[in-house]
Amino acid sequence: MTRTGKKWIAILLMVMAWGSLASLSSCAGKTKPVMIVSADREVKILPNGNFEVTPFWVQEQYDLSRSLILQLRECQK
Repeated sequence: MTRTGKKWIAILLMVMAWGSLASLSSCAGKTKPVMIVSADREVKILPNGNFEVTPFWVQEQYDLSRSLILQLRECQK
């Protein structure tokens, strides 16, 4: 193969590598914070099969649902 052909192949490989890295880095998302459930945020199973939750748990679920909805709206823009 000629020197010119080898140059074009090297340039093409570099462009492909750069394009691959650019596309992979655009797919990298933000890390999600770790959620820790403490003892005051718990769900208890009652003898009749129903569940009892603490007010802290309800507030935490509301906050979580709200943040997920806001993230979804941001993604749709």
